[in-house]
Amino acid sequence: MPGKEVNKRFILKNSKWEPLPSGLLKGITTPLFTFGDKIRILGEPFRKRGTNPDETLAQLVLRRMGKSFLDYAIDPFIMGVYSGDPARLVTRHALPKLYSLEQTYGSFIGGAIKKGFKKKSPRELKATRKVFSVKGGLSELINALYNKTGKENFFLSAKELSVEYVDGKYFSTFLNSDGTEIIVKSNKLITTTGAFALKNILSFIDKEKLSPITNLPYANVVEVVLGF
Repeated sequence: MPGKEVNKRFILKNSKWEPLPSGLLKGITTPLFTFGDKIRILGEPFRKRGTNPDETLAQLVLRRMGKSFLDYAIDPFIMGVYSGDPARLVTRHALPKLYSLEQTYGSFIGGAIKKGFKKKSPRELKATRKVFSVKGGLSELINALYNKTGKENFFLSAKELSVEYVDGKYFSTFLNSDGTEIIVKSNKLITTTGAFALKNILSFIDKEKLSPITNLPYANVVEVVLGF
């Protein structure tokens, strides 16, 4: 199991790495948030709940908490989870639990406190925020599933993939790694390709019906790994 150090989170501010506060005292003393926003957060439980169901995450945080909380808490978190812009993400879709806290209890802080006193279900009790891994890395899980399912059921480095839907069946046609044409007949079809590629792969579906998916915006991501 990873050590406790993996639970530490750092935010870059003014060319310095600052630990993300994990408690009330650290939240008060951290330089990440402005003094004005720290005072402002005291009034968060008394602010009116939002009425716009499509309010963005940035709008919600600015309204209830302040800009420094958006810049140095929410924005880094959202970038890590969605690689997205809080100003474009609708709260009820991106963070439904946060949206529910305000709508149900009228406050993030008040809602979190009230939920803390509610009896948790057996399933909720099993949930954990601990960071975990396995010997050899998490790729061992994928390798185990691959071997258990059977290597003969996988085609890697496939090219020129196209799918047809005929009489309730899917026919996937592609070239395997040595150039041989393969046709796979199936009752179900699951795709994890980029949405922009679907119009070419699923040619049997009208392009106008696919457009809400194929026109989804994608975030450009650069990943940097640091050790210090």
